[in-house]
Amino acid sequence: MTIDNHFTGELTSVLSEMFCEEVSIDVLDQQRHGSASVIVVQMHYTRRGSSNHTTRVSQTAVVLDDAELDLPQFALWPHAKGVTGMLLGRLINMGDINFDDSPKFSNEYHLHGWNEQSVRMLFTKQLRSHFADNPNWSARGVRKYLVVFKQNEVVSPNQLNDFVDNALKTITLFQQSEEQLDEQPNIRRTATIDDLVATAGRMGPIHAMMIKKELEKSRVSPSEIGAFLAQPTPRSKPPKGLRYQVGGDNPLLIVLGAVFFIAGIIIPILIFLLAPANDRMIAIPFALAFPLIGVTILSFSIQYGRRKKRLLRSGTLATGKITKVERTSVQVNNAQRYHLHVDYTVQGQNQSTIANIYSNIEKARELESTGEPVRVLIDPADHKKILCIDTLLIFD
Repeated sequence: MTIDNHFTGELTSVLSEMFCEEVSIDVLDQQRHGSASVIVVQMHYTRRGSSNHTTRVSQTAVVLDDAELDLPQFALWPHAKGVTGMLLGRLINMGDINFDDSPKFSNEYHLHGWNEQSVRMLFTKQLRSHFADNPNWSARGVRKYLVVFKQNEVVSPNQLNDFVDNALKTITLFQQSEEQLDEQPNIRRTATIDDLVATAGRMGPIHAMMIKKELEKSRVSPSEIGAFLAQPTPRSKPPKGLRYQVGGDNPLLIVLGAVFFIAGIIIPILIFLLAPANDRMIAIPFALAFPLIGVTILSFSIQYGRRKKRLLRSGTLATGKITKVERTSVQVNNAQRYHLHVDYTVQGQNQSTIANIYSNIEKARELESTGEPVRVLIDPADHKKILCIDTLLIFD
């Protein structure tokens, strides 16, 4: 069996996005049926927990890649059992979607989806009954991809055919459920900011608090965005939520740099004044390292802040098109970095650039898929530096 390297790379990227981990795969089999491909893989990734504890996960999975499929993003996995599972579930509940008419399913499985309405409609009574009668399976889906597997279970070669047959039965039920969802064109598949807020309200206290706090800092409305962009340059002070989404916690970094710099001066002085003569040499590392670290942080933060301020206040507003959304292997503050490939025109010249984004990835992929024009702000000092307005978190 010959597997195209580009196909393998694309599938690896998709699975990494779906599992929020850096996934590697070994393709065991691939069958194509019309617009759909069924791929059997061994997937591997390292899960990082608290205190830098890591767990190596390996599992056999059956992946459906079907161009006619359009799944809302969801994740389904078995509930943890016992007292520990109950306590953890209450503490870090990921917004479990339950069904009053399917108590067995809801007791056996945890179903998470940011767009609750579309996920509920996808999980028909027939699909829920199937999972209830076949415990210990897991599934994840988004757009044209569906993954069916058993968590951390590698299937032996002599059991692989039975495993694939059972997975295909589940996949068929998902396809039938998605066809029923197609009959409701008014139901959105992608999640909006309102969906995120609603889901956060169903989560356990820790997740709910963190998500709501982050969303509150990011809050900016379409009218605020429109009014800000309509101003002549240089524009006045941007809305608070827009400043945070573009600049992040940069002011805190400036404070941190100043603290390091000042500490690098004060601590050596105190050591020379108060420490015994034999211990005064300890002041040298502080005197050398701390100011250097402080100046480095300050320099980077101030330059970064100036670039973002210039982009917002003096940036040229233009229309562009997203040509590709690409997941990278880089994380910043536990947020996955994606590359946004954008084409646009500035001063009569066609330009292409790559911008970094860390949130609203589904919206970016939707804009890529539809080819819908997007608004971009272009840095007047560097036309390769842009901000894609329509991939920001904008609250209705």
